[in-house]
Amino acid sequence: MITFSGDVEKFSLGDSQVISCVGETKKAGIESIIGHVVQKTAESSGLTFLSGALNEAYLSLDNFEENPVIKKRNPTMVVVLTDGNPNKGNGLGVNPIPVVRSNVEEHPDVVLYAIGLGEADRLMLRRVGEIGRGGSLMADDLETLIDFYDSLAQNFQMVVKMKKKEE
Repeated sequence: MITFSGDVEKFSLGDSQVISCVGETKKAGIESIIGHVVQKTAESSGLTFLSGALNEAYLSLDNFEENPVIKKRNPTMVVVLTDGNPNKGNGLGVNPIPVVRSNVEEHPDVVLYAIGLGEADRLMLRRVGEIGRGGSLMADDLETLIDFYDSLAQNFQMVVKMKKKEE
C-alpha cells in the first residue's frame, strides 16, 4: 500500500511491505491498514501527488516474487483511491496519464482501477482506469466503496482462474 498527499510513502508492517489479509492474520492486517489510512488522512496537506503514487506502485511491482507454479509473477491489481485533483508533479508532471501510459506495456498482467471520493477529477480518473486496462468509480459513500472492492476482488479472481486454464 502506498499513501500520498504532498509526498508518497510506502506502508510497511514491521520489515515487510506485504500485509497479509487472509486466514488468521486477516483482521490484524486490515486493522493495520485502516489505522494507517486514518493517520495519513489526518496529516494530509491538501496536495495530491497522484503521478508519484502511481509511479511508485508500478516500481513496487518488481518486488513481487515469481509464482513457482506458473513461472512468472501473479496477475496484479493496482487500486488508487483519491479525494482530489492532481496538483503536484515533482519532476513526473502533475498529469498522471503519461505515468500510466509509460508503465502499462511493461506490465501486461497488471490492471489499474481509479476510485474517486468527493471532489476527485472524474474525467481524469476514468481516463487513468481505461489506459490502465481496469476502470474507474466515483464512490459517494463507504458502502459503495466496500461493494466495489468486493466486486473487484471477485472479478479479478475469476479472470486469474480463466487465464491459468488457458496456459
